[in-house]
Amino acid sequence: MKKSKFSESQIVIILKEAEAGVSLEDLTRQHGFSKGSFYKWKAKYSGMIASIFRVNVWNMMLLVIRVIHADYNAIKHGYDRHCKSAYLK
Repeated sequence: MKKSKFSESQIVIILKEAEAGVSLEDLTRQHGFSKGSFYKWKAKYSGMIASIFRVNVWNMMLLVIRVIHADYNAIKHGYDRHCKSAYLK
């Protein structure tokens, strides 16, 4: 089976453009795919768009929590994370 030249995130962006009102002809011309591909993507990904967005938001929240936790531990243990040396007490 031939691998698509579009990633899942690119397909979701194209589908969102279509939902925003961009005509199918403009999308196919701009991105270089067929109408058949669009309808296959729409059938496959239309219900997944919201869940993909929720997963991305969740991953960003986890990243922020990890950075805050790392900064907290650095302060708690007296390390400067930028120069990797101990604070003078």
